[in-house]
Amino acid sequence: FFAFIHGQSPWSSAKADKILRFELPCEPLHLLSWLNSQKDHHKFYWSSREGDLEMAGVGLADCVKRDGEVDFKQIFEHIEERLSERNPHLRYYGGIGFNPKIVSVPNFVPNFNFFIPRFEILRAGEEWLFALNISLEDIEESKIKKILEELQDLNFTPAELPLKMPQSIGQKNDPDRKDWEKIFTQAK
Repeated sequence: FFAFIHGQSPWSSAKADKILRFELPCEPLHLLSWLNSQKDHHKFYWSSREGDLEMAGVGLADCVKRDGEVDFKQIFEHIEERLSERNPHLRYYGGIGFNPKIVSVPNFVPNFNFFIPRFEILRAGEEWLFALNISLEDIEESKIKKILEELQDLNFTPAELPLKMPQSIGQKNDPDRKDWEKIFTQAK
């Protein structure tokens, strides 16, 4: 399950922003090529089914994740605290594993994971934006210096996608299709 939650959510209310977002118009570019040329190991891509909205993100401005039992109230309170109608493009991306019997794989995917990228290139229809997201918790000199270094490290040189795709080293579906259908039926 992969979703996004954005600033126009019904949870938002008039409150102080906890995530600052700075947006500038930018030129269109090939988002996957841009992601491929970045050094940061936190890279994200998301696209709406309709294709009218897509985002490429690098780094982490905020993240809420955990292994073990999912506390929906706690997750959504954290997210609600940080979203604001003043930042309609600010979004959390991520999801929740919906098989409660599965403990996440170490060093892989937690039971839930929602995040806001540090840097984003967003295409909303014909509008292109570059955004920088900063948590108020990161407003201190040493952290701002590090964020500015990360910004300088971003590569905007036009790049091609690699000619050869990475080779898959394996796949494990857990639950398998039969168990997934059973869980899905029970959830209805």
